[in-house]
Amino acid sequence: MLSTSKGNSVLLSKYIAKFLKIFHKNRQKSNKFKFFLSQLVQTVINPKFPNIKGLKIKINGRFHRVDKANSLLFERGSLPLQTFTSDIEYSITHVATTFGIFGIHVWVFN
Repeated sequence: MLSTSKGNSVLLSKYIAKFLKIFHKNRQKSNKFKFFLSQLVQTVINPKFPNIKGLKIKINGRFHRVDKANSLLFERGSLPLQTFTSDIEYSITHVATTFGIFGIHVWVFN
């Protein structure tokens, strides 16, 4: 799914935004999608994809009509955010739903 080309973070954030817009109303489907994201993060960081060293996904918003916004965080591998020399792709996407706006942040460390 993720290759060595640029734009991995943009592609992944658009993919998450598309499915979040579809599944945000149904609690069972959104929980299955959260499980899918956790499995995706675990399987991408393995020897099959040697160029991807770290992946972090953060989703902010109002899940399941809750009054206060929550955030989900999926991360695996190393993400050196304090260095200038590391090659990190970053993408942010906003999704407008009936419950409010979700923010999706994706970091990919190559």
